[in-house]
Amino acid sequence: MRVLAVRTHAFGDALMCTPAVAALTAVHSVTVLTGPSALPVWKRLPGLCGVIEAPIPGNPLSLLAWSLRRRLRGFERVYFFGFSGTMRRWLRFLTAAPVHSGADEPIGTWETARGFNGRPAARAYAGIAGVDPESIVPVFPLSSEEVSSAAALTCSEPSPYCVVSPGGGFNPRQSVPAKRWSSEGWTSVVSYLHTRGFRTVGVGGPGDSTLVERAGCTLNMAGRCTWGVTASLIARAAAFAGNDSGPAHLAVAGGVPSVVVFGPTDPGALYPAGSIVPVTPSAKCAPCYSNGIFQGCEKGMVCMDSIKGIRVIEALESVLV
Repeated sequence: MRVLAVRTHAFGDALMCTPAVAALTAVHSVTVLTGPSALPVWKRLPGLCGVIEAPIPGNPLSLLAWSLRRRLRGFERVYFFGFSGTMRRWLRFLTAAPVHSGADEPIGTWETARGFNGRPAARAYAGIAGVDPESIVPVFPLSSEEVSSAAALTCSEPSPYCVVSPGGGFNPRQSVPAKRWSSEGWTSVVSYLHTRGFRTVGVGGPGDSTLVERAGCTLNMAGRCTWGVTASLIARAAAFAGNDSGPAHLAVAGGVPSVVVFGPTDPGALYPAGSIVPVTPSAKCAPCYSNGIFQGCEKGMVCMDSIKGIRVIEALESVLV
């Protein structure tokens, strides 16, 4: 069967969909429809027939113009790893094919609404696709060139290193700065790692470079390398420590011992059991969401501010050999 799998954004969410899509490729001819932020995930997933990039999220008029030019016919089924009513209608218009989605109720007879059931999210995505993958660990293969680039960046000294990701919380759909732990907290963690004899490599997007600098990392690679090289840097590390963001999912994909700091999000809804050591707030209102749009918070950074540096350091001690 020729199917279209759809996860348009963001990077971390797309990574969580990869086990389900990889399982689909074993039985169907699969093409992925995505947006720019998730494109690096799908471009490297083995077994796909193709990847189609749409301007999502973006200007509605641009998307309409793109849709009129690119009506996607010939697909026998669409798997939409989400529940937006607008997106479901758009995919029906675009393909004229039956749509399987994570919605609770179908819009029309052309839709099968399978609900967003299962924890973590990778299980829910597998349920939408009707597959049972052997593993729900994200799939993110690395090229030999990316591995070599990471080695060249980190082999100037013999001492091992840990990767730190103090940023995140931003994607094309929304901004959630409440997912970021304090700069002071990350500074204390980096200082601890240095006293343990580890170098520290800071990673993230271009907007995270200042945070990495404030934390005092040995090497600041935020915004200076591709996702593939970032993943290779993480894969070579003794451990990873960061906020709930794309680099944390890459650490899980690479099987790296990881400590992840959570504020409003729920670790059990996002990461396979045992894949990370979560550090969660003591605030009673947390977690307040898992998937979907963050509704905002009138209490500011109360959840992240409740996490003390010693808790993250103790979590790191439990994963460092």
